[in-house]
Amino acid sequence: MVKSMIVCFYTMLFMRKFTVYGELACFSTKKILSL
Repeated sequence: MVKSMIVCFYTMLFMRKFTVYGELACFSTKKILSL
């Protein structure tokens, strides 16, 4: 759970110029790690 939040956070930092893509990547990462 914490790991997915860290990945999500760094993904959003890395893709802050592409906010929509960062949110999509964050959402898909949470969905994959929750399975």
